[in-house]
Amino acid sequence: MKQLLWVEIRRSPAKWWCGLSLTVIVAYLLVSHQQWVGVWPQASMAAQVGAGLASPLMTAAAAWVGFQRSKSQMGPQTTASARNPWERESLPLLAVLAWAFVPIVVGFLAMAVVNYGATSSGHLWPTFLWLALVTTLIGVSAGYFLGRCLPSPFTVAAAALIMFMVLFLGETNERLALLTYYGYPDETVSWPALAARVGLAVSLLLLALSVGAMRDWAATRSLSPATGWKVVTGLVVVMAVGVYVAGPLQTERYFYGQVVCTDTYPVACLWPEHEKYLPLVSEYVERFNELDEFLVLPDDPYKGIDEFWEAGTRNPNDQLTMFGGEFGTASSMVEYAIGATDFPGCHVDSDHAEYETLAEAYWQLVDWFTLYIMDVDSLSTLDVFVPGIDALEPVLQLPIEEQFAWARATVAQMKAPCDG
Repeated sequence: MKQLLWVEIRRSPAKWWCGLSLTVIVAYLLVSHQQWVGVWPQASMAAQVGAGLASPLMTAAAAWVGFQRSKSQMGPQTTASARNPWERESLPLLAVLAWAFVPIVVGFLAMAVVNYGATSSGHLWPTFLWLALVTTLIGVSAGYFLGRCLPSPFTVAAAALIMFMVLFLGETNERLALLTYYGYPDETVSWPALAARVGLAVSLLLLALSVGAMRDWAATRSLSPATGWKVVTGLVVVMAVGVYVAGPLQTERYFYGQVVCTDTYPVACLWPEHEKYLPLVSEYVERFNELDEFLVLPDDPYKGIDEFWEAGTRNPNDQLTMFGGEFGTASSMVEYAIGATDFPGCHVDSDHAEYETLAEAYWQLVDWFTLYIMDVDSLSTLDVFVPGIDALEPVLQLPIEEQFAWARATVAQMKAPCDG
């Protein structure tokens, strides 16, 4: 069996698709390297996404192999010499899987080598690797099944297209997702959800093998092909339902009490995997302190309200987040401070005559706080889209003293309904 498999691997046309798959994975890692270098969960997620985006290529490769096998009926001599129909059918499919898994392993190894040189804390998150392998197994099994059932060159393109559609289905329903684009340390891949996808992948693998093997195998046993098909198809349906029942692909990560913190006041504490962001957050805290005439965290050392904690490290109300890049980090600091101090201290109902004007002034002030913490002096340097933020460009062009005067006037405008 091993010798036959090795021969099949060497002659499999999937080897030509393997290079394309590796190109996609490496290209994605290169394009997104600024987000994942030095952060293990982000790096693991990026390698998983690259593998997922490449999986339609290997789905097409499997469909092509299935098409060629159906076209040649018995298949090449290497597979025909196998001892039973399940072995004969499994050899070409296992060869495709071997070539499909190679670029994934290479991509994860390359990511790990780069990351070990960039950070001393953390390690590869294996659940992302397992998810990448399982997603590819699902695609290859489905592609081979389609190639065997619908032997046509058009099936190859259709299989790849279907896999693309399935991959992006998770954007509308995370219970059905095969990929995750969230690599922040406050969430991790759910083991029940991963196990359910493993079950689905195995059932699809059996379904793909059954196309050619069921008839020959049933001829020597008291089992009709129709019964065998019902059993295998029923298993696939049950596993697909299990994927939905298992819940969302990701779940909140348990906090073990380990954090890395700045030496500033207020202190800011992050997940250990986000250690590389400490210098940036320290700068942001210093800039935040310059806004003390507007925003000051309550002096409450007992409850820890006078501290910034990254989301998921202490309780669900922690606001500090790296999500959204630098703007998201600074914005989360502002939002936490506003929530902790009830800024600006005056609130009006939606039926107030000046509600729209006051709401616009509020969000402009919040955005200005955020941009000040980031030390942004022109929106042209901002790489995120924020609705309505363009109105702040004239303010940013003013000298810093006049910007603070504008902020004071805006605060006075917001407090005016309560002063009267």
